[in-house]
Amino acid sequence: FDNITQGVAVFTRERRLSTWNHRLETLLGLPKGFAREGLALADLLRFHAGQIATAGGEAQTPAVLDAALAAIGPGQPPPRLESRLADGRTLEIRAAAIPNGGLLITYGDITDSKRAEDAARHMAEHDALTGLKNRRGFMEILNGAADGAQIEQPFGLALFDLDGFKAVNDRFGHPVGDALLRRVGRIITSEVRGGDCVARLGGDEFAVIFHAIHDPQDAEVPARRILERLSQPLIVEGQAAHIGVSIGLGFYPLDADSVEALLDRVDQALYSAKKKGKGCVVRVAA
Repeated sequence: FDNITQGVAVFTRERRLSTWNHRLETLLGLPKGFAREGLALADLLRFHAGQIATAGGEAQTPAVLDAALAAIGPGQPPPRLESRLADGRTLEIRAAAIPNGGLLITYGDITDSKRAEDAARHMAEHDALTGLKNRRGFMEILNGAADGAQIEQPFGLALFDLDGFKAVNDRFGHPVGDALLRRVGRIITSEVRGGDCVARLGGDEFAVIFHAIHDPQDAEVPARRILERLSQPLIVEGQAAHIGVSIGLGFYPLDADSVEALLDRVDQALYSAKKKGKGCVVRVAA
C-alpha cells in the first residue's frame, strides 16, 4: 500500500478520511500530521486549492473537483480530473464509490506525460522554422475567432505573400532564405499586438489574425507598418536581401459570413495586390 506510485485516500460515507498512504502525503506536500483519521474531504480539497496554479485554464478548480466527487455514485465510471500545481507538476485524480458508501480517491503524478503531450501538440501546431503557428494552428485559432465574433468580438485577417523571396533564396541559398523567413516572422510579430496570432502558412506566406477589432484602422495601420519595414533592405547572414510584400486584408463578420468565405475574399484581395504591382495593401472589396 505504501509502495505503490499513486497516492491513495479512502473516505467514509461521511467523507471523513479513514485510510491513506505515505505517497498521498508526499504528492500533495501535506504537512506532518495533516493527514489523520477523521480529516474532512473538504479540508483536503482546501489544502489542495492552495497549490493549484492560478493561470486561467491550467487546472481544475477545487469547486469543480468537489462537484465531480459529489456526483459519484455506485457503478459509475471513475471521473478523471487533472490539476496543475503551482510548482509545475500535474496530478491526475480519480475517484470511485466503494460498497460502504465511502469514496476511494487516487492521485498520480503525470507531469512527464503531460509535458510530452504538450510538446507534441506544440510541434503539431507550430512551424518548425519560425516558431510561429503553422496552418493547422492558424485554422484552429481562426475558427475560434469566428465563434468569438458571434458575441461582438469582430476580427481582422491579413494574408501576406513575400515579393522577391525566390530570387533571394536562389541567389544566396537556403540558409539565408531560412534566416530571412525567420526575420520576417519577427518583424510581423513586432508590429502587432501581443494577443494577435501570427502564422506562417507555408513557403513565403504569412498571416495575422487581429483579434477584437472594432475599427479597421486597428489592422490597417500595423499592416502598412509591416509593408514599409519589409520594403527596406534586410541584412541577413551578412547579405542585403531586397524583398517586399503584398497584403490582402479583410474583416469578420463585416466582409464575410463564414471562415471559408473570409479566407477566399482575403485571398482574392491578396491576388489583387499582386496584380497591382505588388508592395501594397488591398482591402476586401465592399
